[in-house]
Amino acid sequence: KLLALIPARVGSKRLPGKNTLKLAGKPLIAWSIDAAFSSKYIDRVIVTTDDKAISDIAMNFNAEVPFMRPNHLATDTASSIDVVVHALEYMNDICNENYEYIILLQPTSPLRTSKHIDVAIEMLIDHDAEGIVSICNITNSSEGVNPYPYKLSVNNITNKDPHNIHYNVLSKQYKVNGAIYLSK
Repeated sequence: KLLALIPARVGSKRLPGKNTLKLAGKPLIAWSIDAAFSSKYIDRVIVTTDDKAISDIAMNFNAEVPFMRPNHLATDTASSIDVVVHALEYMNDICNENYEYIILLQPTSPLRTSKHIDVAIEMLIDHDAEGIVSICNITNSSEGVNPYPYKLSVNNITNKDPHNIHYNVLSKQYKVNGAIYLSK
């Protein structure tokens, strides 16, 4: 069983109300909800929020909002893992449901599609991995200041013949882009 969790709090300081702002005709959060529902593998889609407007939009796009997120988990300093743990505990304790996998889909990645989600899930299962995160290439100098860049090695490039990997692939730097966090 796979649970999709979409975290959307109201208190953004850089772009107030971002989760409800329209992008190409629909609220930002709706893009993640639609991608989750279009996945071949996701069993349930829930939104964790501290805001009634976000909750209403989520439910209008058929996502469930089985609980409102507590205030202490809706701050700038609240960690995503604490939000995930809270949701899993709620689903277990109150709904009597357990999930083998969870995928966290942040609303701020509207270009992530169900195809991206399904590929990540298939990679996790095919490689018997504990988790997968989406990454992107650091392509310009403004992104190059990331304090936690990744360099890929031959051992962690999947679906590639190690004898045919060009050095340029290994010499590039990558960063977590926040589109997909998938875990057992």
